Amino acid sequence: MYARHVRKTACLCALALSVAACFPAFFAAGTAAAFTWTRTAAGGFEDADNDAAGAMAFYGGRLYAGTYNAQGCQVWSYDGVTWRQEIGQGAPGTLTAPGFGSSKTNNVSSMAVYGSRLYVGTRDPAAGCKVCSFDGVTWRQEIGQGTPGTPTGPGFGDAANNDVPSMAVLGDCLYAGTYNPGGCQVWRCDGSSWERVAEGGFGDADNHGAASMAVYFQNLYVGTFNNDYASGCQVWSYDGVTWRQEIGQGAPGTPTGPGFGDGNNRKAASMAVYDYGLYVGTYDSSGGSGCQVWSFDGANWTKVAGEGFGAASNLAASSMAAGGLDLYVGTYNEDSGCEVWRFDGAHWHREGSGGFSGAGNKAAGAMALEGAELAVGTQCEYGCQVWRAQASTVLYFAEGYTGSGFREYLCLGNPQSREARAAVTYLFGDGTSLSRVVVVPAESRLTLLVNADVGADKEVSVQLECDASIAAERPMYFTYNGILAGGHDAMGVSSPSTTWYFAEGYTGTGFDEWICVLNPGNTRADLTFRFQTQEEGEQVKAGLAVPARSRRSFRVNDILGADLQNSLALESSAPVVAERPIYFDYYGTIGHHWQGGHCVPGATELAQVYYFAEGTTRAGFEEWLTLQNPNPHAITVNATYQLGDGQGNPVDKSYAVKPGKRYTVYVPGEVGAEKDVGIVLASTALFLAERPMYFRYTGYGADWDGGDCVIGARNTAPAWFFAEGYTGEGYHTWLCMQNPGIEDAHVLVSYYSQEQGLLPLRTLELPAGKRQTVCVNEHAGPGYQFSIRVLSSSPIVVERPMYFDAGGGVRGGHDVVGRSEL
Repeated sequence: MYARHVRKTACLCALALSVAACFPAFFAAGTAAAFTWTRTAAGGFEDADNDAAGAMAFYGGRLYAGTYNAQGCQVWSYDGVTWRQEIGQGAPGTLTAPGFGSSKTNNVSSMAVYGSRLYVGTRDPAAGCKVCSFDGVTWRQEIGQGTPGTPTGPGFGDAANNDVPSMAVLGDCLYAGTYNPGGCQVWRCDGSSWERVAEGGFGDADNHGAASMAVYFQNLYVGTFNNDYASGCQVWSYDGVTWRQEIGQGAPGTPTGPGFGDGNNRKAASMAVYDYGLYVGTYDSSGGSGCQVWSFDGANWTKVAGEGFGAASNLAASSMAAGGLDLYVGTYNEDSGCEVWRFDGAHWHREGSGGFSGAGNKAAGAMALEGAELAVGTQCEYGCQVWRAQASTVLYFAEGYTGSGFREYLCLGNPQSREARAAVTYLFGDGTSLSRVVVVPAESRLTLLVNADVGADKEVSVQLECDASIAAERPMYFTYNGILAGGHDAMGVSSPSTTWYFAEGYTGTGFDEWICVLNPGNTRADLTFRFQTQEEGEQVKAGLAVPARSRRSFRVNDILGADLQNSLALESSAPVVAERPIYFDYYGTIGHHWQGGHCVPGATELAQVYYFAEGTTRAGFEEWLTLQNPNPHAITVNATYQLGDGQGNPVDKSYAVKPGKRYTVYVPGEVGAEKDVGIVLASTALFLAERPMYFRYTGYGADWDGGDCVIGARNTAPAWFFAEGYTGEGYHTWLCMQNPGIEDAHVLVSYYSQEQGLLPLRTLELPAGKRQTVCVNEHAGPGYQFSIRVLSSSPIVVERPMYFDAGGGVRGGHDVVGRSEL
């Protein structure tokens, strides 16, 4: 913990993360925080002796927080709703007792995820530090249980190693830095054994603590706490063989001098990597100057924040966290309470101040960021607190490929009245990633060619972070295996999940079914596939996995076998994102031989009602429904088919679906030919429904064959948004609107074009209980790339089918249900 006694030697660890190297022109402080903070824990988790949250990390979809407690540290985890005690509740002397079995082990100082386990470094000033690990079920002691004097003994064999203030993972190894009055040490674990790779404070015994760590361009960086009260902190880098001094060797007063040229910077308190830059936050031991933040671009060090972000009472940049879009820094401020600052690559913005709820929260001592969620743990004399905020809007795409015959795009639609910043992170199968930051103009849309960003022959997923509410789609145009030409499209999904459902699937002749899984977290995801087949009931396939921060594609034909109509319930040990592309040579009911592909993101939960706005049984179209019942009991699904104007009254049907099976409905057989069809499906049980369609599209002189598929909308809404839309040559865009209600709807359509911004608004009337189709090429005009917003006076459902000739013989169509949150 931090204390105002400036000569106190206690160290506080900070989490490592990432940031861009750039000197800001000014601080945009503001008097009110832009973030909405929510307190999720207070009073030290109802134990006031838990004075501080010393370390935090996301692991397996849960947030973990470790405490300082003089009676023995504790560990708690949070699933977004409830906190659960992991350490501190066990019987005395056991590993889950306070202090991992010893009341002298009083602080959780560091956390890191390594080898699919959560590692925790602790402080024990009497016997020496410990390291324990957790697999989500069972704790295991890694350091402290061995024979004294050996690497696995207390303090890595040296009781003077009384703390582990920093951890980081480089390559296949976990690194841990110690606090030692005789000079800090760094230890490395290869998964089976530990070895010491640095000792004696890197040759300076006054370097008592390896206070912070981060990995930057495949080198380990370590920032020190220096206790000689004059020299200031140091920074060292390690390439796996040799240590090199980065800070401390330069002339006093220069950026590479001790303490970055200021001897009061005694501790490199926090460290992070973001946008190709390494950032280091300092602790001002004088109490009069305030903390600093320095950035490193691989060659030069630059001060990007000083004087405590304009307040000398911000003595320490005590914690850091970063995503692709922004860097976050938490401070220690005993006078007015801790603060949280955000760096956008050019300017600093204060997002939290006054200790959140009062000056008693003196330090934002621990911080963690995963996806959209930023979590901050405090030091407070009345018991630590944990606060959370939504740091950004995050969208994910699991599928993506830039190999031969594939063109992949990202369409970003921004209906807001201000421009939006977005960080696009491409994740690859080998665990590497590539990021860029783009600006989406206000009331407009931006198109990215993924092939140009990542290069050829990449299997790629996307994590998109944005500082405003936008929508994103991923259209792909392809010639699959050099034969099957077409395209598909998918909306970005807003969060990973441990469960994904798909109602449609087929491994028969001419069909290749795939499941693409993105694991954006830091824990390996073990997968179980539960297929509900129409022919053989449930088939369970296990033993598959996706490494952390990686993606995999699984061919269902190989996993399940041939000639099965299937639905899928995918279960994962860690939150993932899943999509299901299918490529087909479809013979249809009369030997059509239609070729193409379609793709859908799965559903994360089942529902009792689904809506489909699009659907037709006109010549050249074959429309189907696939109903998934993963339940252990039979269900009945009731269908209402709402027809187009002048095509007759609604048609009601019902279907019995056996337990653990899937059921297929041929829509023309239910309503007849030459109908435009909107569908409402309902059941007293939970289920899933998709609507595959195969077609020969001949509108406006076209002659294009293909197929599309969507999961039904779970709700009606007054607002719908689409990121993609194009009325250029060879592209026909449509809007299909369904009004299942009892009141007529007055509809307003806005087109946010890439070429001219917001186009003139369009209006239409949508009768109750009907569906209507709009040709966007006529409604908006030709030659536009745009996003679309549909606002309605009554809740409706909207889909956007597109048909295309993309050149080179690539013809077909795709369809998505709109995003209803915008």
